[in-house]
Amino acid sequence: MKKYFLLIIALFLAFYSPDLSEANNLQENMQLSINPETISINLGFKGGEAEITGSIPPGSEVYLKLQSAPGTVPLNQKDKKGPLWITVEHVQVEGVPKICQVLSSNSIAGLSPDLSETMEIDNQFYFIKRKGRVTKKEEGKKEVLPPDSSSQYLDGLINIYKKRNLYAIRENALEVTGNSFHVNIAIPPEIPPGDTIITAYAVKEGKIIGKAQCNLFVKNTGIAGWARNQAITNGPMYGIIAVIIALIGGLGIGTAFNWLDKIFSRNKHKGAASDVH
Repeated sequence: MKKYFLLIIALFLAFYSPDLSEANNLQENMQLSINPETISINLGFKGGEAEITGSIPPGSEVYLKLQSAPGTVPLNQKDKKGPLWITVEHVQVEGVPKICQVLSSNSIAGLSPDLSETMEIDNQFYFIKRKGRVTKKEEGKKEVLPPDSSSQYLDGLINIYKKRNLYAIRENALEVTGNSFHVNIAIPPEIPPGDTIITAYAVKEGKIIGKAQCNLFVKNTGIAGWARNQAITNGPMYGIIAVIIALIGGLGIGTAFNWLDKIFSRNKHKGAASDVH
């Protein structure tokens, strides 16, 4: 019995080892790096730029994808009632990254369905739509919307992210010279904190012959970083402080208007006194 058990393990390892070897070969065929590796965001951050460089096997095309971790986004569907727009339905979109950019040295439309599926790269973000899930609360219970109802929300969110340069398709954007490539990418102001994973694929004759990954780390600094940490680790305290800041801001604006009102009133009285004389 023991011999049969060992034989099964040996057969399993024999069939499984080539997959590991193939994965290692793909990683050895490519190198990838980004500069800078870390982006610091404060309240005045208006975007930035980074350079991605790498090496590839000779004669291959490069397909590059930048993608942040999946998250949850609230969305409202509004309808016009008379002169006003009111919210008629509130949903949440789950499992969708906030940033997803695809850059290539060739046409993405030319990828075979198998390659497109493996790399999760296409020019319509179909892979995002397949993984996204739209939910809403009905009578206190969470309900997952069917595909025919959720598609409008997923399409709407993707269009919003496109307008904010968070989602983008840039064909023929990678410059390949010999066995190396490079591209400058724009860092949008709304890039989410944390790791954005950058994956590069080398494709030749319809097959993936190289793969590499690196990370761009985005961190909040200053007041923005403190506010985010408080919101995550101490929600009630964050809410109280936010209310206090709003009240102080309101009092400050009220004080400023009172001060300006006194100045204008004083000048008005002086003008009236001059007219009397």
